[in-house]
Amino acid sequence: MKKILAGTMLTAGLVLTPIVTYTNEIFAVEIEDGKKIELDEVMEIGDYKITFTDFELGNDYEGNPVLIITYDWENVSDKEMIPFMSYSLTGYQDGVETSTVGYVEGLNLETGQKNVKPGGKVTDAQTTIGIEDLNKPLLLEIKEFFSFESGYDYAIELDLNDL
Repeated sequence: MKKILAGTMLTAGLVLTPIVTYTNEIFAVEIEDGKKIELDEVMEIGDYKITFTDFELGNDYEGNPVLIITYDWENVSDKEMIPFMSYSLTGYQDGVETSTVGYVEGLNLETGQKNVKPGGKVTDAQTTIGIEDLNKPLLLEIKEFFSFESGYDYAIELDLNDL
């Protein structure tokens, strides 16, 4: 099986580190055991817990397709934090990061932008990922926002035709 390096990251020691390795020409992804995103399953990312509860398709104000992700988030740290500042979520199609999403009508961004004290939890927060082509798989990777480690904490490859 042919392996293709999909991306690299420059680290502090000027070393190029692989982000994701693709395993064939159609960009099927090998996700590490225990690192697959599952709906309604808690993911521990740094000092926070995040649970994706829904994936749905929508459109931004320009009519471009987007993936809308609904999630719950819990602060298990000893400091106040804003949910969307605790993680980095990136989408890829054909090994290339997807576009940034503009405004999506009816999206609930406010919940994920509130300060949450230690022990606090928010539910039904939402975020989005751009989609370049609805007929191609979308790889989602999530990791701690302020992390110097390469790679991802959790990932999933979605067949957008199944949503």
